[in-house]
Amino acid sequence: PRTASLEVVATDRLSGADASASLRPQLGVVVQSPPRFGPGALAAPASVLRPTSFTATATVTNTGQATARLDAAALRFSSPGLSSTAAGDNPTSVAGGAAATFRFTVNVAADAAGGDSFASLDFGFSDSNSSVPGIASLALAPGLFVRVNSEPTASLSTNAVRVILGNSVSLTGAATDPDPGDTLVYGWSIESRPPASLSTAGSFRPNDSPASSVTSFTPDVVGVYSVSLVAFDGTTLSAPVFATISVDRPRPVASIDASPVATLHLPVRLEGGESHDPLGSVLTYHWSFLSKPASSVLTEGALQPNNSPLASFTRFCPDRKGAFVVGLNVSVGSSVSLTAATTVPVEGVPPTVAVLPTAPALVPRRRDWQLLAKRLGRRDPDPVRLRNSRQVQAQGHCQRRRRRLQSRRHDGHHREPDSAGQAEGEDQEQRQHAQTASRREAGRRSLAGQGRQGDQG
Repeated sequence: PRTASLEVVATDRLSGADASASLRPQLGVVVQSPPRFGPGALAAPASVLRPTSFTATATVTNTGQATARLDAAALRFSSPGLSSTAAGDNPTSVAGGAAATFRFTVNVAADAAGGDSFASLDFGFSDSNSSVPGIASLALAPGLFVRVNSEPTASLSTNAVRVILGNSVSLTGAATDPDPGDTLVYGWSIESRPPASLSTAGSFRPNDSPASSVTSFTPDVVGVYSVSLVAFDGTTLSAPVFATISVDRPRPVASIDASPVATLHLPVRLEGGESHDPLGSVLTYHWSFLSKPASSVLTEGALQPNNSPLASFTRFCPDRKGAFVVGLNVSVGSSVSLTAATTVPVEGVPPTVAVLPTAPALVPRRRDWQLLAKRLGRRDPDPVRLRNSRQVQAQGHCQRRRRRLQSRRHDGHHREPDSAGQAEGEDQEQRQHAQTASRREAGRRSLAGQGRQGDQG
């Protein structure tokens, strides 16, 4: 503030005398300096990770005496990719010697340049006394450091897994991150799946957490699944990595009933009906010889039926004594069971045929022998031995006697019979018939005894 005084120097016009006078101050005059602004202060994070946004304030002081009327203020940065928006309630004037604080929202783009960025506050103002305009561009301290985030890198311990339906798949992932202090979160997803599958990212346990680098997953249908893993550091996702999970159907199970004891040259039956498929599909049965006696000539073709859904049982006739080991595999498509095996011990030779003749003592034809052997459970006897047997010799004797009787009857039609001779002949014939019947009964009993001994053998 200043005080003004008025001094008047005067001379009397008539007398010429000095008429000067000093008048008392009537008015106080105040003189103010125009507004002035020096460097300001920036309040913001010292380091930010792109992309991001944050609130910053800039404070400046009017070092002049006059009040400054303020126009719109702008916060600017030296690095590209950073921008600001002024708050709507920023101050519109600042008195001399006072400070004003401006508030901004700062946006850091994903492609902002990394490193130090210098800030400045630009605004226009005018002197409230003289209305003289001015422009201020003030450096703000400290500056802002923009940190460029490096994305993490994810990896998998394996990229191909094969599993049987119903079993759980364990997956192990890992990730590296160049930025210190970042906490990584692991996220698993299903990229593709069989059409009938209902599996989703929620099928992984655990998932989307720092602890889910190791997870498990249980496929719900047969087929091929593609799964992916990404790592997230709170700002950036890693590139995904992929694994293929191939899910196979469970194997069918082959089973053979208890091994029977077989007799040489007689059919033996093996049962595989207890075999099953866990998914209930139709089985195909494959029978084979795993081992057999050294002299046996049997091949897989001796096992019938075979290689068919109808071959749940099979038969074969052992050709040698010893142990036959028979294997069974069942299959559904390309899925084949493990081999089930059973040992069939083959004992001895079948007992010989016991023939019980009936009157007249005629030896049966070969067909009759076969029928009798089938009924008794025996095989057809050797025809050479049959021709030399006593039964065949008895047949010849009976046939010769029958021809003699027929010749006598024929002669009786042409000459008169002698009564005495005829009676004697009839008596003799009756005696011969009785002897023949007695011998026949004794032979029948003897052969019956032989037959029982053969059965016991």
